[in-house]
Amino acid sequence: MPAYPSAEWAPQKATVVVWPHLHSDWTHYLVTGADNALEEHYRKLCEHITAHQQLIIIAYDSAHQQHIQRQCHAIAEDKRVIFMIKTNDTWVRDFGPQYFAQQGLDLQFNGWGNQYPCSLDAAFAENLHRQLLTQHAITMAAHTIQHLRATQWALEGGNLEFNGSGVLLFNYRCIANNNPTLNLSVKEVRQQLCQQFSLDHALAVDVPALAGDDTGGHIDTLARFIDEKHIVYARTHQTKHVDAIAFAKLEEDLQALAAVHGFQLTAVEASTKPLYNQENQIVAASYLNFAFINNALLLPLYNLDSDATVLRQFQKLLPKHKIIGIDATALIEQFGSIHCATLHLTADFFEMDSK
Repeated sequence: MPAYPSAEWAPQKATVVVWPHLHSDWTHYLVTGADNALEEHYRKLCEHITAHQQLIIIAYDSAHQQHIQRQCHAIAEDKRVIFMIKTNDTWVRDFGPQYFAQQGLDLQFNGWGNQYPCSLDAAFAENLHRQLLTQHAITMAAHTIQHLRATQWALEGGNLEFNGSGVLLFNYRCIANNNPTLNLSVKEVRQQLCQQFSLDHALAVDVPALAGDDTGGHIDTLARFIDEKHIVYARTHQTKHVDAIAFAKLEEDLQALAAVHGFQLTAVEASTKPLYNQENQIVAASYLNFAFINNALLLPLYNLDSDATVLRQFQKLLPKHKIIGIDATALIEQFGSIHCATLHLTADFFEMDSK
């Protein structure tokens, strides 16, 4: 088993998705007993995932579980399993557990700096871990971890970008925003992240959050590894773009890191115009919020003129992967996208059994 956290393009055993429910911020988007854009998105997302690997769907309660079974009737039962775990929200990437090197971490989720109620989400990592230990559908490979280890302060999976070779990329500004009493320097945060995740290097950018990003500035909206030495990142040539300052600082920070560590950098042009949700709030529609699954990449699209160009760019960047464009306009209504809504379980850690 690798000593480092795996990269997301490494073989995966399953993907976890929390289905939207009436006890979350999605309440007013859901129409009871009727199809709607949000659940249509989740159905398509789950269908794409199960074409490549197993799927774990999280239901709020038994009634919700039955609803999900009806929604996902087209997905073969041996490709999906439903766990019942109560959550406040659906952004499982941020509050789910992290597994690597025969250990598991609870990220001590705090609602992105105590902005939102999160008692259920804060308990989710341990609750999911407990079900993974007891359910027959999935087993830990070759060993068993009885309990997760807590991180030293609040983190979110969306601000942890691993290259699989002992390097982590993160946004320091986000950690500082979401832990206002932390009072640690960039150097100290880097050192402690290396200790917590058994890394050689924890590399920081220090970038303000994009307009409409309520996470404090997650790296998964800004820059991502697509192999151990190649980083794709968001950029704009528009000086009046709402995020022009953030993108310029991001490029400056990444160029400094690339000069030291030999990274290849490829810019992905950000959308040319800001997007707004139904409540007329600006949303951070980032193309970088993609998710790897086995042999494929789920790429968020936003019904913009730039979608086709970005899709072609990723097809050239990742010729061995199937690039699957997914309309993510329903997801960004609540400020998230594809990566935020999914959590992968790596094949080096888990084995999944057929029903």
